[in-house]
Amino acid sequence: MDNELTEYKYLHLQADWRYFSQLEALIDPVQEALTEALINRDWDVAIALEKLRNEAQQQLLEQRLRARDIAYWLQLDDDLRKHELTYAGVIER
Repeated sequence: MDNELTEYKYLHLQADWRYFSQLEALIDPVQEALTEALINRDWDVAIALEKLRNEAQQQLLEQRLRARDIAYWLQLDDDLRKHELTYAGVIER
């Protein structure tokens, strides 16, 4: 198994790190406020906070997946170029 940290693995790790750090910075405070609202039975605030949390978490996840997808395609392009191939050429076969 190859444990070398390539630039593409680094890009994947960077996308994950950014996701989890933003999740901690943005979502954790909202989750704490949501828990407090539920404890206090403030249902309207809880619903609003849950909606805010879900939308923010979805956006962060989409950004993470997009960044990982870009890193994957860059790696694929690099691998194809090493073999003097193109994506279009491989698909046409």
